[in-house]
Amino acid sequence: MARIANIGLAERRKRHRAGIAALAIGLLVVLAAWRMDLHVAVRAASAALFFVGFVGIFQARAHTCVALASRGVRDMDEGPERIDDAGELAALRAQSRRVLVQSLVATVLLMAAVIALP
Repeated sequence: MARIANIGLAERRKRHRAGIAALAIGLLVVLAAWRMDLHVAVRAASAALFFVGFVGIFQARAHTCVALASRGVRDMDEGPERIDDAGELAALRAQSRRVLVQSLVATVLLMAAVIALP
């Protein structure tokens, strides 16, 4: 299946950088909570950061912005424009769902490791 992009190179780079930053902050939270022997719930709270991080990275990789796809819009680095082709929009929304599912699965797997820390 061919990939349909709704974000350009600059937008992909922004999402990738934001994703890496969110994952790094989440990791710092987990390590700090673990080192200070805080309750596991504090480590579990990092799940939101990990999810945001994975969404950013997977959006960049898929050339697909979830928020823009939900609104039927693309931004190929020249500003937002509406997507009028129903087939293209349907394919883009399917890609968007895959990004969210991949992000959720990655977050759950990472959180299983985080929760298992002694």
